[in-house]
Amino acid sequence: MGPDTIWVFIPLTAIVLGIGSGIVKMILQSIERHHELKALGQQATGGVSDQQMQELRSELAQLRDISTQFAISQDHSLHRLEQRIEHLERQSNAGTGPTGSADASPPTPVVTYEVKTDAPVQQVIGRTG
Repeated sequence: MGPDTIWVFIPLTAIVLGIGSGIVKMILQSIERHHELKALGQQATGGVSDQQMQELRSELAQLRDISTQFAISQDHSLHRLEQRIEHLERQSNAGTGPTGSADASPPTPVVTYEVKTDAPVQQVIGRTG
């Protein structure tokens, strides 16, 4: 190796070190950002205590119970309404309408639908898809 070959290695070394230092800088920034996000995540979850989480879970359970009771109540009300309509239809078909007169006009046909609370809304209203 003579003095002429050193002039080739100097620019080559500068290029490699320039690129290498950029890569090392990016890696260090990435590690630093990772640690910052990890610290923020710990602060965010550390802000909510276990007691608060238990309270939220119990409130959610209460809300589920209330919504279930409401659905059951609606189903019961629909069932009672269907029974009342069937009773009125039987009275109307027997010739003794709600007014008690046998010569009243013929009853209007009533269409009843069975409603299931566990069925999707689209099925209940007659849509498919």
